[in-house]
Amino acid sequence: MVHSGVINRLGAMVNHNKLGFTANAMFACRAPKSRVIEIGQKLAAVKIVSHCYERKTFKGWPYNIFAMMHGSSMADIRKTVERFVKKRG
Repeated sequence: MVHSGVINRLGAMVNHNKLGFTANAMFACRAPKSRVIEIGQKLAAVKIVSHCYERKTFKGWPYNIFAMMHGSSMADIRKTVERFVKKRG
């Protein structure tokens, strides 16, 4: 149906709480254009990341990589972010 044009887009939503995730955070960072794919792929491979994508930047908002993270606590998410940034720093 997608190929014939009947369906343009198909999406799904997950109930994070029913999966046991009680903490969620949107991680945003600024990466050089030459490294967006590399950093995005590494970020997407992090276990707690459900989706990761590149976005356009705007005046006053220079962040071009976004990743949705889910965990059992904000402290756990924070630790994961700190490890990721330290490794890539």
